[in-house]
Amino acid sequence: MDIPYEEQGLPDRLGMVIPAWFAPQVSEQQIEDLLRQTLAGCPRLVSPDRLAVVVDGCARVEAVCRRLQEEWSDSFGRPFGLLANPQNQGKGSAVARGLAYLCAEAPPAWIVTRDADGDHRVSDMPRLVALGEQIREEQGTEYVAVIGGRQSLYRPMNWLRGELEYWVDEVATEAYKFALAREGRALNTQYWAAYGPYPDLESGCKLFSTAAARLVARALPAEADRHPELDLLRWGCEIIPLTEVVLAGGVLGEMRRLTYEGQPVSGYEGESSVLLYANQLIWLGLRLQLTRAQAAQLLDNALLRRPLWSDPRGREIALDIRRQVLAPLTGPEAPEEIRVSRHC
Repeated sequence: MDIPYEEQGLPDRLGMVIPAWFAPQVSEQQIEDLLRQTLAGCPRLVSPDRLAVVVDGCARVEAVCRRLQEEWSDSFGRPFGLLANPQNQGKGSAVARGLAYLCAEAPPAWIVTRDADGDHRVSDMPRLVALGEQIREEQGTEYVAVIGGRQSLYRPMNWLRGELEYWVDEVATEAYKFALAREGRALNTQYWAAYGPYPDLESGCKLFSTAAARLVARALPAEADRHPELDLLRWGCEIIPLTEVVLAGGVLGEMRRLTYEGQPVSGYEGESSVLLYANQLIWLGLRLQLTRAQAAQLLDNALLRRPLWSDPRGREIALDIRRQVLAPLTGPEAPEEIRVSRHC
């Protein structure tokens, strides 16, 4: 069978990290079905020794992966790589370990991270690599990250989480611009192509150049150790990698990808979703050395443009997140109440 042009040569230059964990209520059969869906088609793009499934402290998932490893050995002559954390530490720990593992010896030119729930289609990966290689060639930087951006944030999750993620995307992007401007730099946004002016920073589908992968593998555990109160390996696994690439002078790109119409499983629901967004934004404010007043202005600018502000429950959650984010920051005080015009 002829290999599609965009897939030619990918096994020689692409690696893949799949962090794997499922909540206790997910059945073993569903775990196996989702992992099979995630792994299907991978041999076309990545050699088995450059595919690392990292199980984050879940014996049931590890047992399923070992069965699938044996099938790969029978079908492809070699098993995929399997790493297992003895305890659950959060997705960020699994991503960092997988990136470090693939970067240790003869690292591939590119490493993609994909969730284990089958949402990130193998067929979308070659386009991420193509954009990454274009960025590296045109911008002359070794620090490149490409996001597999969703076409909608509402449909795969729900309205409230979609609104919160749109809010975080805008706040983080404007914070990058502000932080770089203090150093006389401007944020390169010319390779963003998803749903609007702000990239899908919360997407778990990301491609890293080798240099960026090494940076991220160091940064995730280092920032978690620096701020243990934020449990960043659990709550900061999406924002830390992209922030560190930007601060290192790298370039972010984005390509559209397919996504689920509703997530089959999720580890972020209820109160945990508030922690997911609050802790990321707290870390971002601390990492970029924002004062309380500066962070408040960025939060308020974005919040007042979102339908979230007009929904009573959504507003309550957003204001709670705002209070949590501003509390640990220093500098000029910010108003407790958001000043809003009586007209719009």
